[in-house]
Amino acid sequence: MKFSAKIQDNKIIIENKSDKPLLIKELRIFVETTVITPEERFAVRKILDEMRLNTTLMPNSSIEVRTYYTNVVGVSIIYEEDGQLLREDHEV
Repeated sequence: MKFSAKIQDNKIIIENKSDKPLLIKELRIFVETTVITPEERFAVRKILDEMRLNTTLMPNSSIEVRTYYTNVVGVSIIYEEDGQLLREDHEV
């Protein structure tokens, strides 16, 4: 894995674990929420929020992205390496 991801104080912290700079194009944030269905039952739904970053992250450096969600369950990091567009998924 090229990145590590964690949640701390309403911030998503992404760290570049590779040995070269990587361009983070987009961050996809997965949130779980409880809803009431039309049948009046409780159900868990996943919501997806996308953030365009277009930020180059140097080796062993990190970026903090503020989030207002309190129930983030995962993130997908869309990044570019050697001209290829790639995705890395993390559960947090």
